[in-house]
Amino acid sequence: IEVIAESYARTPVDVSLELIQGAKTKTLGGVRIPKNYDAALDPRLKRASLTVALTPELLAGFEPGPAQLRATALGRMQFGRTPPPLIREVSVEIKQGM
Repeated sequence: IEVIAESYARTPVDVSLELIQGAKTKTLGGVRIPKNYDAALDPRLKRASLTVALTPELLAGFEPGPAQLRATALGRMQFGRTPPPLIREVSVEIKQGM
C-alpha cells in the first residue's frame, strides 16, 4: 500500500494510515511532511510517501471480510485557525491466508 501526500508546507503535516474492520483499528504507519524554512519566501510544495507491505503479522487479529483503509493528513494551526483533517478512505477485502 502506498500513500503519497503533498502540502504547501507552511506548517508540518502528519499523515497516518489505518486499517479498520468493525471495532478493530490498527495504525499501519505514519509520516511527517516537514514545513519549508520560510513559507513566505519558499512557496514550493513538499511531498512525502508512505509504503506499507501487508504481512500476515500485520493482519493478525483481523477476520476475512470487508475493511477500510483510511489515510488521514493533519496540519497545524496557520493564519489563526487549525484546518480540518483531510481523510481519504477506500474499501478493501481481507482474504483468508493473507
